Amino acid sequence: MKKQTLLTLCLSCFCLALPGPTFGARETTQELVAVLQSDAGLEDKAIACRKLGEFGAKEGVPALASLLDDEVLATYARAGLERIPDPSASAALRSALETTEGVLLAGVIDSLGVLRDEKAVPALGELAGHDDAVVSEAALRALGRVASPEAIQIVETALASGKEGAAAAALLAAERQRAQGHEDVAIGLYDAVRSADVSRPARLGATGGAIVTRNSVPFLVEQLKSDDAATRAVALTAVREMPSAELADALHTELASAGPDLKVQLITALKDCHNEDSFQVVRAQLAGDTQTIRMAALDVVSTVGSGPELATTLLDVVRDRRSSMERQTAMDLLTRMEGGAEVDQVILDRLRASEAVDARIDVIDILGDRRAPGAVGDLLE
Repeated sequence: MKKQTLLTLCLSCFCLALPGPTFGARETTQELVAVLQSDAGLEDKAIACRKLGEFGAKEGVPALASLLDDEVLATYARAGLERIPDPSASAALRSALETTEGVLLAGVIDSLGVLRDEKAVPALGELAGHDDAVVSEAALRALGRVASPEAIQIVETALASGKEGAAAAALLAAERQRAQGHEDVAIGLYDAVRSADVSRPARLGATGGAIVTRNSVPFLVEQLKSDDAATRAVALTAVREMPSAELADALHTELASAGPDLKVQLITALKDCHNEDSFQVVRAQLAGDTQTIRMAALDVVSTVGSGPELATTLLDVVRDRRSSMERQTAMDLLTRMEGGAEVDQVILDRLRASEAVDARIDVIDILGDRRAPGAVGDLLE
């Protein structure tokens, strides 16, 4: 019996994933409602729920609402209601808050969160204190998605009291407020999470949100100086979302005094956030004593530099042959480097100036891979 039920559910899920025919007639809605009210199988009813959501007709709301306490079909019914734009869909879900419990109640709450139903906020506020953790966390999550002033106040109170799930709700609310252009409210929520007794992932998520929402170079740099490696990593990730010449200068400054691990991260960050001074800063790191730092610089230098200056820098790496990995990386970058005849000429000049056999062979290989037309005479000498 259990195997048969599992098979039926699998088939149902498969059918829900298939694109269905497009209908629009009220008669079709009535026929789908009739399916839900009949003795039809689970698969047919699941498909009917999906199609009623696709049609978006309010006439389908009562039939879908009648399934909100069905252990199998409630998920499909809620999905259908979430897609019906008529206010009666939200009203049906609000009514179900009083008739469902446990996992089914949590599902109804989630749907109200998806719909961002502000009328449900008072009831959700009460459910946030429910004895069942699944229900209370769902209520807080929904309040975070609604993110109205009243909902945010409830979330902040729960966060201050250490309520489980409040941090995630606050982050949801912050993202919503930020998307709506209310940066000050979002920053307040992020900072509240950062200062609360919450999980490490929540605090790191709040830190990242606070950095990007503030769009403040000093604040980002402050996080880069953190003793916590994960916080520094979050700050470096945020660099990609707020690149500027000012931030690039700040990264240059930090690079001068950073330890080896942070230095590698800062160099990598300059790949996404650089200015006209970045090439010289990164090139200087190629002369360091630590190979990991030199490799990081080599990876970034071709992004922040170009033309003869970059070609000369890469040729110096090939000449110095500090490690086979660095040498091969520099040769590959030279092979792919744009610049045409101007860059080819720089490489040819290096060939003419090179006396060491190994160095000449490397340069010849580069010219051959670039198929530099002006190199034929030099290669025959």
